[in-house]
Amino acid sequence: MKKRRSISSRALFTIVSIVTLILLLGSAFLQRTIFKAEQQSASLFLSPAQATAKPGATVGFALRANLSGVTTVTAAEFALKYDPKVLQFVQADPANGWQTVKVLNDDGLIQWAVTPLKSLGVAVDITSQSTFGTVSFITKASGVAQLALDLARSSIASVDATQSPSLYNAVTSVQDASISIADNATTTPLPTTSPDAPTPAGMTGTLQKITAIQELVGSESAVLLVSTEYPATLLLRFGSDQNNLTNTVQTNSALSNSVLHLNGLDPATSYYYQLTLVDQVTNAKIISKERSLTTGAVSSTSSLPAQLQLYAFPAIAQKQTTLYIRATDQTGAVVTDQKPVITIGSGRATTSIVSGSDGLYQTTVDSELTSQQSVTIQAAVGAVNATTKLTFDPNFQPAERPPVQLNPALSLNLTVVTVLIGLLLVLGGLLLIFVRLARG
Repeated sequence: MKKRRSISSRALFTIVSIVTLILLLGSAFLQRTIFKAEQQSASLFLSPAQATAKPGATVGFALRANLSGVTTVTAAEFALKYDPKVLQFVQADPANGWQTVKVLNDDGLIQWAVTPLKSLGVAVDITSQSTFGTVSFITKASGVAQLALDLARSSIASVDATQSPSLYNAVTSVQDASISIADNATTTPLPTTSPDAPTPAGMTGTLQKITAIQELVGSESAVLLVSTEYPATLLLRFGSDQNNLTNTVQTNSALSNSVLHLNGLDPATSYYYQLTLVDQVTNAKIISKERSLTTGAVSSTSSLPAQLQLYAFPAIAQKQTTLYIRATDQTGAVVTDQKPVITIGSGRATTSIVSGSDGLYQTTVDSELTSQQSVTIQAAVGAVNATTKLTFDPNFQPAERPPVQLNPALSLNLTVVTVLIGLLLVLGGLLLIFVRLARG
């Protein structure tokens, strides 16, 4: 009769240690590979970038963010400075899918915090451009008021599962807005925000849509900055007759951030326009509602402008972005033939020659670094100046249309599949050793 062999304590300890080590290494790899949530960068801005109103009117600014990709967000807080002598704060209204948890107004500083609705969970996924809500004011007196987001006190609390702690602030830059108040000014309509709510974390969809339209107008030209959820080509029809939009402008490339130039316009004239979006993948057409814009009146004064407004588009770019500058007087009329001087305050970048002559100017900004950086830019005409900050990221890619899935981070690539198969084979081999030892 054969003597039954038993597993020694040393052999059992060795086998258990090997299994534990493999499981720990595999878990760490899966954590960083499959469940990876890359850190994204965001640029906060107010829309419209410049507004006009009469004293006693109600004006509103949508608080939005440009993001470098799908971001999982748990909360957001904004610090907005304004001139209480010119503006009276009314309220902060959260957009669909968000709820206000704090709003404080103290001597020209608004501190506003929002979180996802309880029905959406503790975290939501927001995409390339998202709206958090609208801040509204009543104009008290004539003049020019600046609305400045405080970068140091504004945050979008985002999740990165590969780091500890997993929360980080996605905000890397901000862009300010302004309002010109005068008795003869036309009040800018209150902004309309998208009814789309953010999606619960891990349930990103694939809906194509226009996420934002920013209007920048001079006396004889206008620029439309259009952001879409995914790359698309655009066709713009416009005209001064609402029933006869015969003029057209279109883009040649499918982009997520497109620029449309309207030239040969008349000063102080209302124009109507409508956008048609053609999706790059499905070729489906999306037609926007009809909108209108009014070109600026030419300032009657030949002095320096009272205000400069800066707008970078896109605010997050790989190597190059375009800076738009608008010069206006106290009444909101555009000041022509006063080209601003552009200087780089911080960061390494170069600018091109400033072009434009009807109060609306532009220049390109190019990054000189191969790594991510924030760049501060100032525009000045005499003693009048304005500053903005933007982000360059060589690894930035516009959002691509993902397949419908529980979480885009869970898509398995060849490397992940190979590691999973390897782990299964190792565990299977160890199980076979256990069985043989047990039988022996």
